[in-house]
Amino acid sequence: KLQFLYFIGRLANKGNKIVKIVGSKTEANWQPVHDESFSYSPEIDSISEVEKCEDRVGDNPGSQSGSSSFVCLSGCDEYQVKDEKNEVHLSGYPDELSTSSSEVFPEEATHVAPPAFDAKYLSEKTDNCSGHHMMFRTQDGKVCKEATNEEEKFYETKMSKMFSPFLAEYTGSVDLTSSEINNIVKGKPKEFSSSTKRFILLRDVECGFKRPCMMDIKMGIRGFGLNPSQQKRNSKNRKTQSTTSASLGMRIHGMKLWRGDSSPIIHDKYAGRKLTIDNIREFMLPFFVTERADNKVDKELCSALMCRIQQLIKLFEVQEAMHFYTSSLLLFFDMDSPIETCNICMIDFAFTYPVSVIENTERIESRRDIGYLLGLTNIASLITSISNETPFAPAAMPD
Repeated sequence: KLQFLYFIGRLANKGNKIVKIVGSKTEANWQPVHDESFSYSPEIDSISEVEKCEDRVGDNPGSQSGSSSFVCLSGCDEYQVKDEKNEVHLSGYPDELSTSSSEVFPEEATHVAPPAFDAKYLSEKTDNCSGHHMMFRTQDGKVCKEATNEEEKFYETKMSKMFSPFLAEYTGSVDLTSSEINNIVKGKPKEFSSSTKRFILLRDVECGFKRPCMMDIKMGIRGFGLNPSQQKRNSKNRKTQSTTSASLGMRIHGMKLWRGDSSPIIHDKYAGRKLTIDNIREFMLPFFVTERADNKVDKELCSALMCRIQQLIKLFEVQEAMHFYTSSLLLFFDMDSPIETCNICMIDFAFTYPVSVIENTERIESRRDIGYLLGLTNIASLITSISNETPFAPAAMPD
């Protein structure tokens, strides 16, 4: 029985339209494709004919040379591919999306061997718009981020493959000693409860950017994980209720943007906590203003980011395997080439759990992560409002 590997990329001879190519493979999975000029895997069968629907869904948001250009889910049911042996009509998503969480999130994760590097070549990442602590940069374009066991496990199990088009590439984990950390961190030496700390290594989505612009959005309506103390539960609930997290399923956790070449403008998480339904649109609007659009709202940038948001919405409308508590979503681009570099990235999985684990611990209203889905829907509504210069209409909680 054939299973299929899906690819979408830019085809130079297809006028940069999105085209889906299908071939036989032993395991179905969504994969990122590399480079601006699309070339399909040797595992793909030879393609004799590719038919593209007339309803164009838009170009892939694009990527830097050498980085990943992500799979597009939009309009998948409108594409068909004929190979030399079969005529194939495809729609929907890989079967993996309906797989139970117990099947795709095994208790034993496959550990990724840590890459060889010397801690003395790490540098402190000080330009975080959200104020994340304990983040370093490597010399080969990666971010070294302090992580919990849960976050490391998420990246190292099969579950993360479902979300791989929206994740920074994970390359392993390392342990850093307290002395190594204090040699990197500027200022007063930090005190640690243990002699070492675990860090994960992710591809730096800003690597190569000259003027990186980024918006960090805290997703969902819940601010704590499983089995919190009552004190922590109350504290997090107060924070949620006092911000847009409760009403919109999202709040701005930080924003970095450029105007000219001097230095970036940074808004921290405390600025985001003060926002309301009435003023969040105006706060977000400058992020979508670019120089290529004569310092006005860049509608093409809005459209490209909206394409990515809609793809993620489609995924969360059907996936019932995972819930993401206190996770974040990054929107980012380089001011020097916004359309070619814009994308989104899911981050922060310290409180991300399989639905089966949650059900064994507490009662949940829905197997779908409706809090995250509410946040995505309102992000899409906000971007549409900014692009179309219309009032923001908040979305209702998904059923």
